[in-house]
Amino acid sequence: HRFTVASVYQLPFGRTGNGVVRHVIGGWSTNAIVQLQSGLPMTPQHSGDAGSMGTNQALRPDLICNPNLPRGEQTVEKFFRTECLALQTPMRYGTSGRSVISGPGRIGVDLSVGKAPFGEHRDLQFRTEFFNAFNHPNFNVDLGHANIADPGSFGKVAGTLSAPRIIELALKLVF
Repeated sequence: HRFTVASVYQLPFGRTGNGVVRHVIGGWSTNAIVQLQSGLPMTPQHSGDAGSMGTNQALRPDLICNPNLPRGEQTVEKFFRTECLALQTPMRYGTSGRSVISGPGRIGVDLSVGKAPFGEHRDLQFRTEFFNAFNHPNFNVDLGHANIADPGSFGKVAGTLSAPRIIELALKLVF
């Protein structure tokens, strides 16, 4: 699931009045882009041909319980319940299905504020932009971290996908 909305709003004040008030207070606008996405599904598996059957990554563990943790219980060290996925002996096709683990969702908010014009014959535009405005981390639990044969990284967060907050300032003169 993915939800995206973009908005532009020109602030209503300062459009009328004397020249100084109109040029300083008027002409400001705000922009926003909000993106929300649910997590992509992941399939727990063994890497390679663990059962010597000629099937790369086809052997899956046994599914004992629901491996998805509630959002408030997910941590960097334990994003899903690893104890719900059991390594079977001898190697065989396990009971876990495809896409039984929900990956981390994504949240992105970009904001900007701008002012134009400052003059009549020459146009001076000012703009400031905030990418990832609320500095929200978007975690990365890639398929390598759904590999039950790697206990060191199994169920852990690999890092973040998005950059931290970035602020840009711009000044443009059009003549």
